[in-house]
Parts: sequence; C-alpha cells; structure tokens
Amino acid sequence: MSGIACIFHSDGRPASLAAMHAMTDEMAYRGPDGIAHWHEGPVALGHCQMHTTAESLEERQPLANEARSLVLVMDGYLANYAELRADLTQRGARLRDRSDAELVLRAYEQWGADCPKYIDGEYAFVVWDAAKREVFCARDHMGLRPLHYHFDGERLIVATELAAILAAMPHRPPLDRLMLAEVLGAEFLSRDRTVWCGIKRLLPAHTMRCAHGGPRLAEYWQIPREVSIRYRSDEDYVAHYRDLLRQCVKDASRSKFPLACEVSGGLDSTAIYALAHGLGRAGDLPAPSLLGYSLLPPAGSAADEMPYVRAMESKFGVTFATAPLFMPSLDWYEHQIRADCDLATYANTTMMMGMGGGMVGDGCRVALNGQGGDQWLDGTAYYYWQMFAAGQLQGVAQALGEDIAAVGSVDAAIQLLRYGIRPMVPPWLDWVVALFRRRGSQAATTHREELHWLASDIREDLRARRAAFRNAGQRNWETFKQRKLAAPFQLRFFDSVSRQSARQGYEPRSPMYSRQFIEFSARTPERIRRRAGTTKWVHRRALAGILPDTICNRRSKAEFSIVYQQLSGELGKYFRSGAPNASSHLFDDAGLSQLLDVFNEAPIDSMITWEVMGSYSASKIVEVFGDTKFSNEVPS
Repeated sequence: MSGIACIFHSDGRPASLAAMHAMTDEMAYRGPDGIAHWHEGPVALGHCQMHTTAESLEERQPLANEARSLVLVMDGYLANYAELRADLTQRGARLRDRSDAELVLRAYEQWGADCPKYIDGEYAFVVWDAAKREVFCARDHMGLRPLHYHFDGERLIVATELAAILAAMPHRPPLDRLMLAEVLGAEFLSRDRTVWCGIKRLLPAHTMRCAHGGPRLAEYWQIPREVSIRYRSDEDYVAHYRDLLRQCVKDASRSKFPLACEVSGGLDSTAIYALAHGLGRAGDLPAPSLLGYSLLPPAGSAADEMPYVRAMESKFGVTFATAPLFMPSLDWYEHQIRADCDLATYANTTMMMGMGGGMVGDGCRVALNGQGGDQWLDGTAYYYWQMFAAGQLQGVAQALGEDIAAVGSVDAAIQLLRYGIRPMVPPWLDWVVALFRRRGSQAATTHREELHWLASDIREDLRARRAAFRNAGQRNWETFKQRKLAAPFQLRFFDSVSRQSARQGYEPRSPMYSRQFIEFSARTPERIRRRAGTTKWVHRRALAGILPDTICNRRSKAEFSIVYQQLSGELGKYFRSGAPNASSHLFDDAGLSQLLDVFNEAPIDSMITWEVMGSYSASKIVEVFGDTKFSNEVPS
C-alpha cells in the first residue's frame, strides 16, 4: 500500500518542497522501499513506495515521460495488466519497463482524462500535465484505494491520508460536526465528507481535474442497470461465473512475495483460497507460493468458524496459520486517533491485526480476501420484478412454487407482492400508501429513529438530513444495484482497512470487488444469485466439489460482537466519567446512559455496538483535537 501526495498552486506560485516532505513524513509507513519527491514550479509530488509485484521493482516514482511533460504518482495494481499492456503496445506506446505505473502513465498519454475507462484494478493516481498546466486525479471504481483532497481557492492538496493533507495546511480546519453526527448516530449519509471540514474524498469511479479554475469532478464509470447476460441453462451461468471468479483471483494474485489468503470459513474467502490453490497446482498462480490464514476466536463462541477452517485444511491437505482476535484496550484506539487524525477503526476490523502480523512475518506483502461476496452475490427477490418486466410469466410461476416450498406460502406471497407487484405500482400511489401506513402506525420507534443519546441540536440536524436522504429517491427500487455500489459507510471502511494494512506492511486485494465481477453481477438475472430462499446460488453451484460440502451448504455466518463486548467496561467508564460531554457537548446524558444500558445485550448486527463505538470515536477525536472548532457547513 504505497502513499501518494501532490501540492499544486493554481495561481502559479511555487509549491513548497518542505510542505511536501512534511506530507510524506506523515505517510512514511507506506514507504518501506523508499520515499521520493519531484518539484517544479507550482507543483510538488511525493511517493511512498511499497513493492508488491516483480514489475513494481522496476518502477521509480514520481514517474515522468521522456519530455517531462507528464509526471505521475500512483498507489495500486492493475487487474487488467496483460490486456492493457497489449492494447498500448498495439497502439505504438513505447514501454520503458514492466511496471503498472508505466502503463498508467502511457494510458494517460494515449487517452487523456478518459484513461480510467481503460484501467481496471485497485488504484489511485495523480498526473501533472505540464502542457495543460493541470493536475489530473483518478480513483478506482469502488474506492478501494484512498484519495483525499483540499482546495482553498488557490492551492490544491491531494494525498492518500488525511494526516498528510493536514501536515501541508497552515492551520487545522474545523471538525465537521455534521460528519460527527453521522458517526454518533451510525447513520451514514455522506460519501465525500471526512471528519475535517473542507477535506474531501475523491469519490469512487471519479476523476478530478484542477487548473486555474479549481477542481472539476467527473464520473467515468457507472454500474450497468440492464440485465444483458442471459443464458438458456443454469449451467451456462455457473460455468461463466466459475471461469470469471478464477480469472479475478488470478488477476489479484500477482506478487513477487508469498501470497497470503484470508480463510474465514465462510463461502467467499474459502472460494478465493480454493481457486488460488488450484491455480498454484496448475502452475498458473502469478506468485511464488500460497499461504492461508485464519482467525482463532474463543472456542464455541459465535465467532468461532474453526470447524469450517478444519474442513478446508482436510480438503486441501494444508494447515492454515491462525491468530487470536486482536482486542486492544481503549488506550490503543486513542493512540490511533492521534496518529491518523481520523476516527478510530471499528473493532471488528481491528480484530484482524494479529492475522495481518502473521502474514507479514511470513514474508507476504499481498493478501487476498473475500470482501464483496455478500454485496454482489446475496441477491434479492427482485427476480420477480425482472421476470414480470421481461414477460416471463412461466418463470414467475416456477419461482413462486420454489419459494413456497422453501419458505412457506405466506412469506412467498409477501415476496411476490413486495418484489414483483409493488415495483410496478405508479410511484405516486406507492407514496400515498406509505403515507397512510405511517400515519396509522402506533408502533414505537426504535432507538435508531429516536437518537436519544445525542444532544438535541445534533439529533434534529441528523433527523433532517436522514429524511432528506430518504426523500431524494435514494431508496427507489430501480436503483438498488447503484445503492449497493454507493453505500456511504463502505468508503470509511475501505480507508480504514487500507491504513491498518499499510501500517502492518501488506496490501489487501479483493477479487470480488473487481470491475468485471461487479458487472457480471449487475448484468445477470437476480435469480442466479437468490433462489428458493438460498443466497449465493450460482456461487454455491460453481464451487460444488471444489469446496467442502459443509461450506457449500452453509447458511450461518460468524458474529463478532465479542470484540465490542470486551470493551464494554472501559466504554461505560469513559462515558459515565462525564469527560465526553464536558469536552464536546455531543450527548444527552440521560439518553447516553440508556444506550449504555442496552449495549451489553446487543449483538453487532443490531448496530448498537456501532453507535456506542462511534460515539466514543467522535467524542475522543474532539477531546484529542480540543483546540479545533466545529463547522456546520451545509452538506455537499
């Protein structure tokens, strides 16, 4: 996980090389293989290098073309490395080495601002275009690699990390109170906001160009909305999916060092390992070796997946390294907040650090994971609507019969109405029905609706923003695929995973978040993912015989509330000490006490844990940066 940085004065003033050094100093942990800078006139670029592939050993960033008219800094790897290299070579590009950075530089040279349309992978990059006197930035389709920026009207600052941007600013900006409200209420509404006012994320699948007129953003990719892959038989979908997933795993496995793979015991990570293992046995794995790693929770707990891990070991004749859940004290989280100038990582991400340490100790610098499987394979019962829209009434009848057999006639009828009939109702009629339902309902609101632990002004702000978000068409049935792609919380998650992994010295890669994997999910019918009450249907069929039957038939999921429950005593002591309210004025005392009373009983899936941990994180960042004022900037 390399780090990149850029300073650009749009008014032509010289960029400060000292400020650039301060930025890369903040990200030095991202540069175990060297830190380098480039400086000319109004622009300064910095790069913190971590080698992961054999090709990356040949690159020297910041990377300039022969005329020094283009200079690039990049973090990431290309999934379509071979295809892009062949395409550029055919177009006459002169490739000086085998690095991914060289391909991206030549892609910009070939296609300009359209180049991200031709690049697939996990990346963030910045190009200084001297001829245009313009900085160009791009981020991958999912936002798996962080990229933040700040523009004050004259100076653009871009960096992987928030701390790096703050290091180049003369004064810390105000904390964004509206962003803190989202964290306090576990109600994530903003995608580009950060905890610091005026420092934003570049959104996934977006580019940014900055010249004299300031930043201009553009979206270069959208998830397909139409079902365009249709086969006559289920087996055709299964074969396509199996081949696709194998290729995605191969693309993500390119490494100069031993390749690590997280093996949780769930359907997704085990599939990634199984296919990588098969590539290795066929001599087709682009890494020297494959090692598996699993978490070792307390035996018999809801987090314990070791029976499934042992089934994988028996199936493949291997032994996976195991690591206990990393469960630090609150002091550890406070140290993290100070170092990162950001909100704390959630405990169910922090728990992976023991496993990460084991990977790095074994010489691994790349680790595959199964993230993305739940998002793009679970499926929904919108297959009813899709079949109605396509005039497939026989298919509707068949699906209804299968659902009745699986979940009963009542639940099947509800699914048919909700996911088949309701989407065809005119929007105005659906709105009227919903309005009368709300007026007639006497049901008590949940704690999430009440937000009773927040100070009254923050509570009202968050309620108003939540209502605006819901009324803006974000939950329309036609855009459920876009909603999965654009979920605001996942960008915070990706940022924290990137930072945590980089601090340990390895790079996580997610084959199931690749662009071609997501496009396959979007272009195929929902019924290949969910059928007769079974999620991940095509995945289970494709991996049958490859994975142990106990995993292919698995319906349960591990539950990690244990990592929050072990903090309950410290969290209760912290909040009841009165220190948070005295320093930040974020809470309602009685409401906070009520929240803490139910905390110990709540599993992670109830979100109570996120609210309590989020409240600690927001309170602590205000306490740590106590000289920083709040901003109530209108949301962008």
